[in-house]
Parts: sequence; structure tokens; C-alpha cells
Amino acid sequence: MLKRIDKLGRVVIPGFLRKELGIELNEYVDIKRNGDEIIIKKMSNMLSEEAVKHLYKTWHDEKTDSEYDKGFGDALKIIIGDVK
Repeated sequence: MLKRIDKLGRVVIPGFLRKELGIELNEYVDIKRNGDEIIIKKMSNMLSEEAVKHLYKTWHDEKTDSEYDKGFGDALKIIIGDVK
């Protein structure tokens, strides 16, 4: 399927694909680069320990594995909305 990127850098994910994947309006997706590919993953499929570590590392300036292992609990609280 060929899609055009608009002047703001956006591309539309066709409705039938969103429906097949269960991607709802206003749902978050994770976007990352793998070589010359762009990978888009539904957030609900990413709520694993590995995903939370990835998000924590991204939010905290690419810290080392041991540093973001320590922050796993805090990142999980952010994701599930349990931040006080």
C-alpha cells in the first residue's frame, strides 16, 4: 500500500487496518526505527516489562540498563496513571 506523507510529516493509517488491529481513536502507538523501516506498535501490545523499560530509557535521556532497571517501577506508575 502506497501512502503519501503530508507537509507536517503525517501519514494516515487506513481505517480497515486500524479496525483489524483494534487501534481506537486517541490511542497511543509506539513508533520506532529499525534500519530503513518504521515500526508502529499498538500500545496495549507493549505493556510488558520490556516496553516499560524502553519508555523509561527514552524519557530519561538514554540511561544505562541498570539505571533504567531501577526506574522500572516509576515508569510503570506513569503509564498506568498512578503518579502522585
